[in-house]
Amino acid sequence: MATAITAPLSGLQSLLLNPLLTGSCLGFIKYGQREHVERLFELITKYGGITRRSTVKSAIGILFLVGLAKSFHNSLSRAAYNNWTLLPTMKNKWGDWSKEIAVVTGGCGGIGREIVLGLVAKGVTVVILDEQDLPRDLAANRKIKWWRCDVRNPEAVKGAADEIRLSLGHPSILIQNAGVAGYCSLLDTRPEFVRHVYEINVLSLWNTTKEFLPAMLRNNKGHIVTRSSGASYVALPNLIPYASSEAATTAFIEGLRQEIKHIYKSPGVLVTEVTPDWTKSSTSHHYSHLIAPTVESTDVSKAILSQIFSGRAGHVTCPSWFGSLSIIRGLPIWLQEITRDVMGRSVPLTAKRIEKPR
Repeated sequence: MATAITAPLSGLQSLLLNPLLTGSCLGFIKYGQREHVERLFELITKYGGITRRSTVKSAIGILFLVGLAKSFHNSLSRAAYNNWTLLPTMKNKWGDWSKEIAVVTGGCGGIGREIVLGLVAKGVTVVILDEQDLPRDLAANRKIKWWRCDVRNPEAVKGAADEIRLSLGHPSILIQNAGVAGYCSLLDTRPEFVRHVYEINVLSLWNTTKEFLPAMLRNNKGHIVTRSSGASYVALPNLIPYASSEAATTAFIEGLRQEIKHIYKSPGVLVTEVTPDWTKSSTSHHYSHLIAPTVESTDVSKAILSQIFSGRAGHVTCPSWFGSLSIIRGLPIWLQEITRDVMGRSVPLTAKRIEKPR
């Protein structure tokens, strides 16, 4: 139900805050033929229940200004993620996707699997690092390679990376998708599970990035895509291990972007963060009676693929409005706490421990 509601609302928001649409409406009201303008107001009165024309004009004007500000904000954000360039200067370097090699952690199922299929459809050679067995349909595709690899183990990652470089070449795309989630209170959480969450969600990022980043820096070309979570913005009850690991993931991404820019001076190496809402996937049924998924996994994978094929770095949020949660950290402390309290009360507090892969 949540997914069915969220998608139309996100689409409606994009429509109403499109300055081209609202600006055209304002121009039509002011300069359009009188009979057509009259007909428009009749429809608004009939279906919208608004009888005052000044109210309609004011509402459209406000939507236009908000949409214009939002578009300006998005343009600045895109420029900031791409070394303050507004035009896709790197796009030409990504012209022939059949020459690219991508590594995807956790690519045998869920969002990772859909990303793999999307990359292969463009001709990209994809290497999956996963402890799960490779599904038969993926194994039948010659563009898909698979290494059984525990990404928590730096030696295992190094061994797999050496074999990949020897047999295929240096990957130019790294998609860090592997991760786990857990739902239980702090006192009920076993220490070994906290360690498990951090090893997969955080420490694995060091292992894979250290292996594949050097070649990207030498070539001044690469794209590192890392999944985080909205939990990095708001830590709620029963989610402390997961939320804190995702906050660490966000810090890792931000620090990596800064090092690439200022230490290694490689503007061609792109860094993208992916922050989806609670996503419906093959494992989400373990939690669905506690927290209803709000996003389809296909929506997340499509957004990630679109960002990769744009040849630009960015911050992918799904649904699109979800990135607004980051503003919580900039609010006054008292308002932050009120926000967390409101959200925290909506989380079931008596659930039994549930520890499943996300």
